[in-house]
Amino acid sequence: MSILHQPVPMLAPIGWGACINSGLPTNAHLRAKLESLDNSCKALKCYHAASMFLLHKMVSFDGASERHFRKYSVSLERILNWSFIVAKKSVFDWDQEDIQRYLDFVEVPDSSWVCSTSFSRFVSNKNEPYEKWPINERWRPFKRKYSDGAVIPPYWGGLDKERTIILDFFLYLFQRAAYPLAYLDANIVEKLRREIPTKRPPRSLRREYRKRLFKMSSFELDWIFEKATEFSEGKWQYELVLFAMAIMRYSKLPIKSLCRGSNSTGLLSQFYRQSAEWNFVTDSGAPTERIYKLDAEIDSYIRRYLTYLGLAWDLPLPDTHIFRRPEKEQGFGYNYLAKMVKSLRQEIYKLVENHRSYYLNISQEIPQKFSLWVIRKSRPLPTREPKRRGRPHKTQLPRASLD
Repeated sequence: MSILHQPVPMLAPIGWGACINSGLPTNAHLRAKLESLDNSCKALKCYHAASMFLLHKMVSFDGASERHFRKYSVSLERILNWSFIVAKKSVFDWDQEDIQRYLDFVEVPDSSWVCSTSFSRFVSNKNEPYEKWPINERWRPFKRKYSDGAVIPPYWGGLDKERTIILDFFLYLFQRAAYPLAYLDANIVEKLRREIPTKRPPRSLRREYRKRLFKMSSFELDWIFEKATEFSEGKWQYELVLFAMAIMRYSKLPIKSLCRGSNSTGLLSQFYRQSAEWNFVTDSGAPTERIYKLDAEIDSYIRRYLTYLGLAWDLPLPDTHIFRRPEKEQGFGYNYLAKMVKSLRQEIYKLVENHRSYYLNISQEIPQKFSLWVIRKSRPLPTREPKRRGRPHKTQLPRASLD
């Protein structure tokens, strides 16, 4: 029996990666790794339990998105790796201290578990099925940034999500006779849910944090879009950036899911026009179908982008990747798009530096902090009607008719 010295990937390019019938890994290399572990880890049984938990979640939450289940899958991948490598035991033998130790580890993981760049989980080969792909030794469970050689903790929302998932997982195991737990039960799990504090800061601190966030005014956003349009005349890559900027400003679409990726890729056919309004649909026809309504201002940018691709805006769009060259069907990933955004930011920085007197009304922080994320944060929120409290005034009550 062998001992794992570094974490192994357990997710397939699409989905969890388990066989539908057995709940065990379909990739031969991953299965061989798990089978070689010490019997005390019960690796295959732990993997099966994680597969059944994910299936239970998919059945329970009909309206959940693929992105939602991906978060559960990534967390389970970390839980199993931590159990086999750090705790050196099966998940069925965890106790209260193990749950707290794991949550502490997720907040500040060992440097050997962290990378600053994303790597695919397996070495893909177009000539072979996923079941034969070898494991990518460069992959790591955590992608974090570094500061002065130390790993920067993630956003508090991610840590609270990890807390929720692991407690839900053990509550599920307790409710299944096939997975007997040695030291945990429903009462202990609920007790931990009350006692383990969340990382969410108080509302006052969250308000102060939002106030400090860099945002652009409507005037500055218009200026950025104007300059991006000018730059796109001489560089086709900026057509992609301009369209991505329009999506971030005039919609709530998650930009990463529109780019070519390992788990999901947006298609042009998901955009459609109905009653003079543009919409975007995900999981069309499935129980998890969701329709995003885009702002009316995006119309001109969609038409411009379709013209760049050589497509007609008033006809059904093809099932091709969104961010691509006109003559290609395969699109670009998010990292390439971010690289082009950085290139545009450098162009704008040079423009402002060389003609500073012409742009006195533009914040000097824009050339340094401009990004797709800043555009999304600068998007004005829809106004809500104030809630009416108490009983309505007598003048607001309907009057009885005398007829």
